[in-house]
Amino acid sequence: YVDINGYSTEKLTHAYAYEGASLLIETIKNNFEIDIDKYVAVSFESFERIIDILGGVDINLSEKEVSQINGVKNYGTQTLNGQQALEYSRIRYIDSAYQRDNRHRNIIEALYNKLINEVDSKNIMDILNEVLRYTKTNMSPIEIVSIANKAIKIKDTDFDQVEFPFEEARKGSNISQKGWVIQWDKEYNNDKINKFIYDYDNYKQ
Repeated sequence: YVDINGYSTEKLTHAYAYEGASLLIETIKNNFEIDIDKYVAVSFESFERIIDILGGVDINLSEKEVSQINGVKNYGTQTLNGQQALEYSRIRYIDSAYQRDNRHRNIIEALYNKLINEVDSKNIMDILNEVLRYTKTNMSPIEIVSIANKAIKIKDTDFDQVEFPFEEARKGSNISQKGWVIQWDKEYNNDKINKFIYDYDNYKQ
C-alpha cells in the first residue's frame, strides 16, 4: 500500500497499470528509497512463451499445488511448461498471498538455474534473440547479453532473498474501496531492505 504520485495511496501494482514502467519505477524510488534504472516486463502470454523456449522449469510442488495445475498428477519436483508455470504462479486460494509471492521467486530462480546449467555462451545469443521478442525493456541487447554471460560464468545458485515488507513490520487489512492491502512500517522496512541490497554485512548483524 504505497503513495503513487499524481494519484493516491494505492496497491503498488496500480502504478504500472496507470502509466507503465516509468511510474512504477518512480513509485518504488519514492516509497522504498531504491533507485532502479533498468527494467524488463513480460505479459502472461510472453511469460508462457519464454518458459517454453527454455524447455520448461523444474519446480518442487506440494500436493495442494498439484491440485491447481492442469496436466500435473504427482507432487515433488516436476518440469512445468509455460502454461503450467503460469498456473503455479497464480495460485491464490490454497494458502496466503505471501506464499504466492514465494512461488513467483521460485519461478525466477528456476529460470536462472536453467540458464546457467543448460546454456553456454555459444548459443546464448540465439536464445536471447528469441526471448527478447516477448519482453518490454529499456536495456539494450548488448547490456542483456553482457549480464547473461556474467551469470553463466558465475554459476552461483545460492540466492540471498527476503520477503518485503518484512513480517515483523507489516499487516494485512481491508480498506474501504481499496480492498485487501499490506500496510507497512516505512522506516523499519526501508532501513532493512536498503541494508540487504546495499550494505549486506550490516544487514546480517
